[in-house]
Amino acid sequence: MAGHIQTQAIASARHSDVVELAQATSEESVGKVEVAKGTVSITRTDGTKIKAAVGAEIFQGDTVETDAEGSIGIVFADNSTFSLAENGSMVIDEMVYDPGSQQGSSSLNIAQGVFTFVSGQIAKTDVDAMTITTPTATVGIRGTAGGGKATEARGDTFSLFPDPATGVTGEITISTQVGSQTLNIPNQTTRIANSFSLPSKPIVLPASAVNQFYGSAIAAAPPPPAPQDTGGDQGGGATEEAAVEGE
Repeated sequence: MAGHIQTQAIASARHSDVVELAQATSEESVGKVEVAKGTVSITRTDGTKIKAAVGAEIFQGDTVETDAEGSIGIVFADNSTFSLAENGSMVIDEMVYDPGSQQGSSSLNIAQGVFTFVSGQIAKTDVDAMTITTPTATVGIRGTAGGGKATEARGDTFSLFPDPATGVTGEITISTQVGSQTLNIPNQTTRIANSFSLPSKPIVLPASAVNQFYGSAIAAAPPPPAPQDTGGDQGGGATEEAAVEGE
């Protein structure tokens, strides 16, 4: 009997250790604020709301918001970067990354605002490994940079940019409830009226139009981190010379 009780106690202790480890892992930061301008806030999953400042940690489940003049630039654990501006609102739905295997998954949900991104290690593994969701579409990203704008009244716009570090252009696939469109040419742009409409026929915008449309997010985009030596193809991003859309 004593041995049975001792075995139960050991098993219980081990279970407790596993639970504590899982909780600690879930509470690890998944990114850090590199740029913060104007009024920007971060709301944790427990409802705690803090002012975003350079160096602040980002956690899975966080809601990030800016006012009309505010903007934020974030570097995530896989070296992807993201910037948000113009009454932007997004939730970090998922960000899981294992530096050892360089595998993971990333999902950002953008309710509104203008944004740019540079993909990192996660996007190199699969076109569905890094996704961005807006009110009208889901964007699958494969080793590149891009931007978008989500607006309640006018639908969403998406653009593809070359990698700011290498100049290489990957591709993004924008999918709605009724169809999809793949962008694979620098500054290609498509618009979507709602989730039940097809993406428009892509057009290539001049750099001046790209910079004007995405200017506030471009200005907050963090410099791409030094590339990791993985032997794989580089993930791309959005920078001052790569943002897109057209009215």
